[in-house]
Amino acid sequence: MKKNKNFNYMIIIVAILLLAILTYNVYTSKSVSVLGSGKMTIQIERVDDSIKSESGEILAYIYYDKPIIQDIEWANKINSFYEGEMEGWLNGSNRLTHYQEGWLQKFKNITSENCESLGDDVIAEQPFLYTIDSKVMMLNKNYLSIRQIATVQTAGKPIRYYYGSTFDLSTGELIPIDTFVDIKADDFRNTLAEFLSDNILAYNHNVTPEELKGVYGANSEGNYQIEYDNETMDLSYEYYYDGNDYYIILNHCTLIDQGIIMKWNGKLGEAFNSQIISYNREQDGSYKVKEY
Repeated sequence: MKKNKNFNYMIIIVAILLLAILTYNVYTSKSVSVLGSGKMTIQIERVDDSIKSESGEILAYIYYDKPIIQDIEWANKINSFYEGEMEGWLNGSNRLTHYQEGWLQKFKNITSENCESLGDDVIAEQPFLYTIDSKVMMLNKNYLSIRQIATVQTAGKPIRYYYGSTFDLSTGELIPIDTFVDIKADDFRNTLAEFLSDNILAYNHNVTPEELKGVYGANSEGNYQIEYDNETMDLSYEYYYDGNDYYIILNHCTLIDQGIIMKWNGKLGEAFNSQIISYNREQDGSYKVKEY
């Protein structure tokens, strides 16, 4: 009897460990030598709050891929940034939810209503999504740049937005794009407006060049800021960098129902090269770039 009891305890412990692994899963790990700081390590950990049926089938994937920095002086500062981002996504509001309260609760309510009307088996065939997928795009001794893709999908077309964050590893501070590119705010904004005016019809036929220039063109203050849903956004931080190209994130044009990205070589004039891209989510959960 005692042997069976110990065996049962062992099964329970194994089950708890498996649950912990599924709930807080480290699936990416990178390291690099940082000047003056030894070796820095970054992990992407998935914080999971997915909804399951009574039989254990996934009905809705809910998660945030949280970057975690280790072994450098400014790790806590960078980690606090992503901790705050995660809290907003899963428990409140921030730039990831476009500063709108209750995104997750609305999503859960819709999931529950669809499960009741259609049945768990139907929903489990194509689970709903409320997810942030993170990927390290650049990591060297000086800088870290991370791309994040937000997907929200219930029974209809997915809503997808993009986010970027680039850090100076010597200070732990977010850095604007003009750290890398010698450009003024007016030139940057006019470049965006012109690019969108020339290319946006391939993506959205309902937008006019004049409307786009009104959102993204140079403003009288000569800065990078735009107004969106009564919040001020700074375009100079809305990007990520892979070491070769800059990916300018354009979530905040109110006339477009999805985020898009301008892939840009960082040059102006005759050397200017850019294109619109977005991402599609594959069946295995990976993302494939779509070019326009």
